[in-house]
Amino acid sequence: MIWINIMRVIKIFIASLIFFSSCSIEKQPFEEIKLAFLNNEDQLIDFNNGNGNVFIFLTPDCPIGQKYSFVIEKLYQKYQGDGLSFYGIFPSNLGEKKISQTYAEDFDLSFPILKDPEQHLQRYFGATISPEVFLTDATGKVYYQGQIDNWFFDLGKKRQIVTEDYLDTALKAYTTQSDIKTKRTKAIGCYLPKL
Repeated sequence: MIWINIMRVIKIFIASLIFFSSCSIEKQPFEEIKLAFLNNEDQLIDFNNGNGNVFIFLTPDCPIGQKYSFVIEKLYQKYQGDGLSFYGIFPSNLGEKKISQTYAEDFDLSFPILKDPEQHLQRYFGATISPEVFLTDATGKVYYQGQIDNWFFDLGKKRQIVTEDYLDTALKAYTTQSDIKTKRTKAIGCYLPKL
């Protein structure tokens, strides 16, 4: 009797694995992902060139992402001369196209803001939070993922003084070909939409 129950559980487990694996959306290879500018759908960006990329996943209404705009722009100005490309990513249409299109202007961002309506880039990285950053080389290999710094330590809770500049430290190490000591932190912010 026990063996029959065990066999039933195993069969259900295997059937579940087959079902869920067939339902999952396949991840697109990095070299095939091309995204368009928010304000110019005809111009596609190819991420497979240059020295590397910094992807910042955003949503237009996330207050934490908005608060980080100045920090992100400052890092962009600091590292753009090292051949790194910065991209703000809106991982869906969000139903707020007008807000998204003016986001860079509203928050004084001079790097490109791209849209990912099919969420190819979001799925590639497994991004779940706004703001969440990914530092990659031109092949899509991730060198750092997570928070920009430790200003926020929980939703609505922030430090008076930042003590860990995670992204800046990773960028310094990456551009000098040094070892990146902290490769991943837990991003804190708003949940990204899923298809």
